[in-house]
Amino acid sequence: MPGLGFTLPPSFFQIDFEHRWVHLPKDEDSSIFRRIWGWKKVLASAKESFQAYEFGIPRPAHDEQGVAGARFALQKKWTLVQNHVHRRHPALAKYVRLASMTFGLPGGLNSYTTPAFSTGFGYHFDPSDAIILQVQGNKSWELCARRLTNSFSFANLTYNQVPEGDEDLRNCSTVVMQEGDALYLPIGQAGSADQLALALTTCEFH
Repeated sequence: MPGLGFTLPPSFFQIDFEHRWVHLPKDEDSSIFRRIWGWKKVLASAKESFQAYEFGIPRPAHDEQGVAGARFALQKKWTLVQNHVHRRHPALAKYVRLASMTFGLPGGLNSYTTPAFSTGFGYHFDPSDAIILQVQGNKSWELCARRLTNSFSFANLTYNQVPEGDEDLRNCSTVVMQEGDALYLPIGQAGSADQLALALTTCEFH
């Protein structure tokens, strides 16, 4: 898709959209993610706010926020989460506008930075569709069953967690994302991701 950095299959809106996950290959301009976001911007944005997680559990990153706290969190192998980064960065805001026009839905961008060989979140599903943009590094996804969700139940913070051994975790598929790849996940798609290298990921939610 011109300007978005990935290619949608011809049948995407007729068959896949809001029904099943799709691995979206990078197009010729695979550097677009790195141009609008990256490690330096993650640290600069950390001066304003961030959260740290380990297997979905919030962790106190540091006595102080900011760059020192962000570096501390990453040294502890925690995932750095920065929500709504498009509100503070014009290039990301422009990308969100283009994506919203393409899909016909409003959206936003959250940033996830996870050190190598660590897991920020266990098996879970999200309350909205998401397009995962692999900005840097590699990430291995385990994608399992899709659940029919109840929007009101997300008020319970454990509702979207899928415990090990759950029947929805049978017959999962493995997808390895490399820098420049994208992944479409419909609402209720159960999955988990492990880092193969330091990874910067952005998600657009509908």
